[in-house]
Amino acid sequence: MTAALFSLDGTLIDTETRHLAAWRVLCERYQVFHNDGLLRGFLGRRGEDVLKERAPRYFRGRSVETILSDLLDVYEDPKVKLPPVKPIPTAVAFMKRVHESYTKTAVVSSSYTWWTWHYMEVADVWHLTTEVVTGEQVFEGKPNPVGFLLAAERLEVDPADCVVFEDSVAGVKAAKKAGMACVGVATTHPDHLLAEADRVVMDLSELEWPLEHPRPRRGRWGDPPEWLVQRRGSRRR
Repeated sequence: MTAALFSLDGTLIDTETRHLAAWRVLCERYQVFHNDGLLRGFLGRRGEDVLKERAPRYFRGRSVETILSDLLDVYEDPKVKLPPVKPIPTAVAFMKRVHESYTKTAVVSSSYTWWTWHYMEVADVWHLTTEVVTGEQVFEGKPNPVGFLLAAERLEVDPADCVVFEDSVAGVKAAKKAGMACVGVATTHPDHLLAEADRVVMDLSELEWPLEHPRPRRGRWGDPPEWLVQRRGSRRR
């Protein structure tokens, strides 16, 4: 493997309990019935993408923009006590080992750019990262593979030479659609929901680097998008 791509939330930093709590508060304010399954469906994806699917059913009469604005108010409300964001030490240590092996690395996040930058600094992984792709830099988030493909393009590596470390179901699907090897990390979802990954672990401390079975077991999902083909062509000229 010539490149390792990491999800941020749930893989390198522990944010999932915070996000779940924020969505729970918002549902309570809207008086929307919710359970753990519904709330976890918001994790690992861009808010606008999942809300386009779910707003008509669960948040009737409210626009995606209004819901996202109200969600941001929850995060910023000093009266709402949300769990803190914390780095996952074993994941950061693993990323450091990957970096020290002179392997190219990238963080591919569904989050806003400011969030990604801030919490990469909190986790102290900036210096371990070659490239960063955020949810604002792609036209559609996970499970669309475009974020991972963009990271591979920026790193100048073939997708088949990349391995992705992902905690979300949508992220695993995106990695496999991109034609990349994928290690599912069962920090956010039960391991059986990540079964599409080439390997599933409970914690990145279980892994050695380089991986023993790094090649993807499935082929690439169709052809790369036209904009990516054009960018590659212009770079070669």
